[in-house]
Amino acid sequence: MTHQMSEVDARHLKARVVIHVDLDSFYAQVEQVRLGLPRDQPLAVQQWQLLTAVNYAARAFGIKKMSSVEEAKAACPDITLVHTASIANGDTEAKYHTNPNYYTHKISLDIMDILSRCVIVSLGDDSAKQFWDPRFSPKFQRASVDEAYLDMTDLVNERIIEMGRNGSIEFKDGLPVVKWEDSGAIVVGVTGSSDTEEPTTTTLGWEDYNSARIRTAVDTELHYTCSAGISHNKTLAKLCSALNKPNKQTVLLQDQVLAFLKPLPFQKIRNLGGKLGTEIEEVWSVETCGQVWDIPLSALQLKLGEASGSWVHDIVRGVCTEPVMQTQLQKSIGANKAFRNPPLKSMDEVVKWVDVLACEIFLRWPKSFSVSYRMEGKQTTAKSAPMPSRVRTVCPDTLSKLANSLLGSAPIVPCRHISLGCNGFIKEDVNINSVAKFFKKATDNESPSLDQLRKESSVDIQTSPTKTSSALLQQIDVAEQEDLLKQFEVDNQEAHCIRCERCGKYVSADDFSLAEHEDYHVAIELHREITTEVLGSLTGKGAGMKPAERKSAIPAKVKTEHSVGTEITNFFKRK
Repeated sequence: MTHQMSEVDARHLKARVVIHVDLDSFYAQVEQVRLGLPRDQPLAVQQWQLLTAVNYAARAFGIKKMSSVEEAKAACPDITLVHTASIANGDTEAKYHTNPNYYTHKISLDIMDILSRCVIVSLGDDSAKQFWDPRFSPKFQRASVDEAYLDMTDLVNERIIEMGRNGSIEFKDGLPVVKWEDSGAIVVGVTGSSDTEEPTTTTLGWEDYNSARIRTAVDTELHYTCSAGISHNKTLAKLCSALNKPNKQTVLLQDQVLAFLKPLPFQKIRNLGGKLGTEIEEVWSVETCGQVWDIPLSALQLKLGEASGSWVHDIVRGVCTEPVMQTQLQKSIGANKAFRNPPLKSMDEVVKWVDVLACEIFLRWPKSFSVSYRMEGKQTTAKSAPMPSRVRTVCPDTLSKLANSLLGSAPIVPCRHISLGCNGFIKEDVNINSVAKFFKKATDNESPSLDQLRKESSVDIQTSPTKTSSALLQQIDVAEQEDLLKQFEVDNQEAHCIRCERCGKYVSADDFSLAEHEDYHVAIELHREITTEVLGSLTGKGAGMKPAERKSAIPAKVKTEHSVGTEITNFFKRK
């Protein structure tokens, strides 16, 4: 046994084992789970009058993505159509409106994104242990809203070595036997033989078992089905996951790779479906991977560049060394709305849509904030300012005020497009983006929510009129202003600088730097105004506001005990 294992170790431990997990028609599944509908009920998600997601039960009737609502109803009168959540003016969060309209509502995928993180990110996130064992893979990469890669190489090799030592693996000619007939996977090129001639087959055979565990856990705990592809690199695994949807897993063995790829349209390979793939097709009149094999490496490098040519030469042969890497923190977000005929024709309309866009980005917190707009027949214009602190920004109105202050009196109508954006996200603590934060109450160490501020204010006013949250707000205000000054400082030794009369700082004399520095002062003044309003509302003194006005200024969502987080947990209750 020792001799057999040493022989296997030397050969199979070099092979990578990668899974690509792909949720089946994710957006449609979200609505099916939310509504408690059976999986055999035809369902589609619509955005205005077109379908953006169609479940497999509806696809059986010939209904496809981007079909019209009328076409879907004609093909399947019993189909369930669910409109994507949206935000209207006055909303403080995305809702499932009864009759959303393009001209009055903004599509929001926040709910989908949160659920995606719960399902996908939890495959490799310790915060997901309330769902299932996070040790499925320590090497995890979220690829999109509904797919992820997992590198299982180390875990699989450890398991094979352990089982080889305790005698629980059957050997033939020094190699472990993989019994595919006992597997739930579809194995490309294998029709039932249990013998293996390729050492790397062993790792894929045992990873098939792990993949089945993952898919079962997702189904059992979260009620979502997913498909999986299992092979030796990311490219092959992704190709496999799409072969036998829905709710199945496919294995591609090393000795079957070339036979599998030869007839495959090369533009199905990741990163070859865009301009690069189109260029290859037009220059050499090729369609399949096998046809690309006939193009010399030198010709590919000459036309596409040395790096791109080499990559194409390798990738169409199934050679991919790209590692599974932890997805980086999101660095920017945006919310935008394009306007068909007619464009926005008044500032009142612009302000209304700024409110809607501010609501969409309110729950995420970056370092800087920007607003951009495009007038009819003109180029896009953008302005930016530092982001107000989270503690002082108790509702989306703060972002609306900041955006409108940046717009100022500049001409903006007729307006064809408006966008709010944020960037410079920082990780405040190790668990700040943990999925678990969506499913637990805030702790004493977390930033206070508006509900908490109202509760604390109420208690303070009743028991100790002099005790308020002003000290906390003032500390944050001072610290933030110091940070903001640093962001806009320019070395006063640098040439071509002018001294700002308002703060004494030296600023580059170009128009952009001067405008940006002026934006800083606008933001600071706005911050002070907001701070006064917040402190006034907390102490009951209200900065000139009447009690009724203060009450009406409180967002509707804080008047109920049911928050977004509470509603979202309903997606995960056992049926």
